[in-house]
Amino acid sequence: MKKQLIDRKDVDVQRTWDLQGLYAAEEDFNRDVVNLEEMVGKLVLTYKGKLKDADTINRCLDDLRKVYQLYHLTSSFAHLAMTVDMTDHAAIARRSKNAIAMSKMEAKLSFVNSEILEQDWTVIREAMEASAANSHYLADLLRFKPYVLHPEVERVLSALSGTIDAPYNIYNRAKLADMDFGTFKVGEKEYPLSFVLFENEWEFEQDPEVRRAAFDAFSDKLREYQNTVAAVYETQVQTEKTISDLRGYESVIDSLLFDQKVERELYDRQIDVIFEKLAPHMRRYADLIRRVHKMDEMRFSDLKLVVDPDFEPSITVAESKRYILDGLSILGPDYSAMLERAFDERWIDFVQNKGKSTGAFCSSPYGSHPFILISWTERMREVFVLAHELGHAGHFYLAQKNQNVFDT
Repeated sequence: MKKQLIDRKDVDVQRTWDLQGLYAAEEDFNRDVVNLEEMVGKLVLTYKGKLKDADTINRCLDDLRKVYQLYHLTSSFAHLAMTVDMTDHAAIARRSKNAIAMSKMEAKLSFVNSEILEQDWTVIREAMEASAANSHYLADLLRFKPYVLHPEVERVLSALSGTIDAPYNIYNRAKLADMDFGTFKVGEKEYPLSFVLFENEWEFEQDPEVRRAAFDAFSDKLREYQNTVAAVYETQVQTEKTISDLRGYESVIDSLLFDQKVERELYDRQIDVIFEKLAPHMRRYADLIRRVHKMDEMRFSDLKLVVDPDFEPSITVAESKRYILDGLSILGPDYSAMLERAFDERWIDFVQNKGKSTGAFCSSPYGSHPFILISWTERMREVFVLAHELGHAGHFYLAQKNQNVFDT
C-alpha cells in the first residue's frame, strides 16, 4: 500500500535540499532585502533623469547588474522555501512580503528602460559598443522598443507585477494547500490519495480497479474546485490578452513567444507536427498499452501504464546517482564533478510531503548553485526526470560561471 504523505517537519532532512546554499540564516536574507532596497534607492537618486549619454547609461547598467544579482538570490530563497510546503504559513508570508517589496523596487527601476529608449539610437549604439557586458541587454531593449508603453504606464505595470502573477499562485495554493483528497476505497481496502500520490503513484498502478478508482476520486475532488480554478484561469487569459493588446502585439501567442525569441512560424510548425505526425503514433502506442495489459477498453486513466510491466525496477536515490553519473560521464570530469556536488551538497529535494509542489523543476539563482525539486517514487522514470533537471542545472551552472547576470 502507498504511504500517506507526511508533514514537512517529519521528513528525512538528508533527502531535502539545503537552502543554506542561498542563506545560512533568516537574518542574512532579511539583511540582503534591506541592502537591495538601499541599492535601488541609490540607483534612482544617482541616475533618474540623467540617462542621456552612453557613459551614464553604462554606469547605470553596471550598477543595475549588481541589483539583479541580489534580486535573484532573495527572490529565489523566498520562492523555493515556499515550494516545498504550501501549508507553511511562515514561508508563504515571507514570499508574499518579498513579492510586495520586489514589485515596489521594479516600479522604481522602470525609469531605466524608459529613459534609455527615449534616446536616439546612435546613443544606445555607442553604449553597446563601449560595453560588452551591457550590449546584449541594450540589444534586447531595442528589440522591445516597438512594444514599450509610456513611462508612467510601465511604472504602474511593474508595480502590479505581483498582482499580475496572482492567478498561478492562487492555483498552486488551491491544489497544494486547500485540496484534501483524503482516501478512496476499492472493496474493503482504503488507500491514501493526494495530488502528488496520484501523479507519482496511482497513475502507474498495475491493478486497473485501483488505478481507475484513484482517477475517479482524484477527478471528483478537482471537480469541487472547477469553478474557482476556471475563474483563476480566465483571469490569467484576460490579463495576457489585455497586456498583449496594450503593447500592440499581433496576438497573445506572439506576445508570449517574444521573450523566448521564437518565431510564430516555428511554433505553429511544432503544433502541426504534433497533431499530424505524432498523433497517429501515439494512438498506436495507446493501443499497444491496451493489448499488453489485456484491457477491453482504453481509458484516459490508463495512459501512463508502462509497456513492459514485468520490468519496472525499484530505484533508490543512491542507485539513481550511479545511473546518472555513468550515463553522463561522456560529458567529462568537470560535468561529473558538478553532478557529484548536486547529490553530496543537497542541491536536490527528493522527499514527498504534504504541500510540496508537484512535478519537477530546476531553479538556478545567479550567484548560487542550482536547486532541483522532485518527489522521488523509486521508479526508473524518475531517474530520467532527474537527469533532465540536472541538464538544466549543468547548463545554468556553466553559463553563470562564464556570463554576467544580463547574459546567462
